[in-house]
Amino acid sequence: MALRPKSLEHGDRLVARSVFWLLIAFYTLTFSGAPGDLDRHGELSFQATRAFTLGDGLRITDETPEGATLLSEGELVRPVEGGGIAQVEPLVAISGVPFYLVGAQLARLMPGIEESNRTTAPGFGGARSEYWSHLVTGWRGPLFASLAVWFVCLSCLRLGVRRPTAWVASMVLGTTTCLWPASTSWTSSALAAFCVAATLHALLLVRSRFYRLRAPGPWHWLGLGLALGASCAIEPTFVPVGAVFAISAVRMSVRGRKRLWSMPLLKGEAGARRSVVDLAWLLLPIVALGALWVWGVRERAGEWSSGAALGALGLGGSSGAFTSEFVGLLASPGKGLVWLAPWMLFAVLGLPRLAQEPRLLTFCGVAPVLCLASVAYSGMWSTSATFEPLGALPALVLCWPAVAYGVEAAARSNALRWTAGALAALGLFANAGGMLVSRGAWEAVTVAAQSDLYPDGPVAGTSAFDRRLAWDWHTAAPWVGWRMVRHRTAAAQVGFAPEMFPSDEVLLFESDSVYEVRASRDRGFRRFAWIDLEQRLDGRMWPLLLLALAALGVGGVCAASGLDPTSP
Repeated sequence: MALRPKSLEHGDRLVARSVFWLLIAFYTLTFSGAPGDLDRHGELSFQATRAFTLGDGLRITDETPEGATLLSEGELVRPVEGGGIAQVEPLVAISGVPFYLVGAQLARLMPGIEESNRTTAPGFGGARSEYWSHLVTGWRGPLFASLAVWFVCLSCLRLGVRRPTAWVASMVLGTTTCLWPASTSWTSSALAAFCVAATLHALLLVRSRFYRLRAPGPWHWLGLGLALGASCAIEPTFVPVGAVFAISAVRMSVRGRKRLWSMPLLKGEAGARRSVVDLAWLLLPIVALGALWVWGVRERAGEWSSGAALGALGLGGSSGAFTSEFVGLLASPGKGLVWLAPWMLFAVLGLPRLAQEPRLLTFCGVAPVLCLASVAYSGMWSTSATFEPLGALPALVLCWPAVAYGVEAAARSNALRWTAGALAALGLFANAGGMLVSRGAWEAVTVAAQSDLYPDGPVAGTSAFDRRLAWDWHTAAPWVGWRMVRHRTAAAQVGFAPEMFPSDEVLLFESDSVYEVRASRDRGFRRFAWIDLEQRLDGRMWPLLLLALAALGVGGVCAASGLDPTSP
């Protein structure tokens, strides 16, 4: 028997809004702002956004010191006359344009901070520029991550999950999984999670309207096509899942229109011709975004070729065996979802409920597994550029309705309730280890320790080296982060150098080596944008705290109203 779709009521929407406001406050307090001093990929993303804002496409120039550094190094750009083509997905760069413009206006209103940023200690490539544009563009990560969880909460409620369970599951998704570190990252992880969560909700909305004998309008199909096309353009490993979703959408249209045909008063909304129109509205944004993706491949490679397209899709394959890559994605000490999203295990308990309707089992059961398999095949999950396993967040948001159903089932058992609390604590602990220490500080220590840990190879900067770091308990980022925090805390109490990390304390490796973190943004807790603003630029944190408290207040009021059993 199919699960009956639920029409969202006022209380349901209040619950989802409370999740958004609480998480946007939480993420804003912990985001990083500008890329770290060693984050070449993050700075490249910003420079690509700047280029699009100025009408130069993906071509970055040496007008800024950061752009000049990237061009002189040449590893992440394709040299062209007057600059270089950034190796960035166009849609990722375009998504930051509104944020860049807001930052440019703030720079005009507060030029003192901008000037201090240029004259303080050297940062990326020897100098920093456009502080406010960097800061606001970096804030898109917290915004998109919060919106992703908002859509997930709406999807859970639309599937009939009880409000308290949907609220708890959504907050756990936002605070105890690798979506939290991804919100601070300059990669496309948070944006991809948002687009995939929007795709899932759009599919469930179309399903709900057909179930209630109300044919979806053009805006429903356009929204679904836009979310689906953006998901595939931003996260190419999502393309196989995107194809499954597109086929499911077409089948929903054909079967839904056929069902309407049996209702005499609705024959004007029925028939094959109407399904063709639905398909046209669905494909319109997908084709447009596909054309943008093809243009980006051609720009980055210099010409269109099948090899460049396969590489952009992540179909070149990894150097490791698929089985070991898949197991590493799930259980490696540094990147395993078992540590970074332990509540995913509850999806096993929720799948039997979704199996009542094969379509829902496809959306929230088969699709996440297919997504993880695609990421494992590409081998991108182990990159040291991010804390989270790159490309895995789409699978996380897709399976979360199954997790919510599993938590509802687990609530009947006292032992499973304690297990749920323990797994949430594990996820919070593991992800906090990556939040309290910057990615640049971890990378500085592990790269410096390469000759001590792996004298026979692999070489730093290679995919084999990244996989070795992910599999090694000595270098696994969640646990190294906590050991670095312990060292810095002890240094503050005793008085020794807080940024000199002995190998035996941080990497648990018997050696006399000491590794230093030199980059200014990676020292102490300056990875947090507001601490960096206060310590390095003599700015003030109180306006941010007031805004965060206001957002927390709004979220608390929405939660109290939405979770009230008497609320409609």
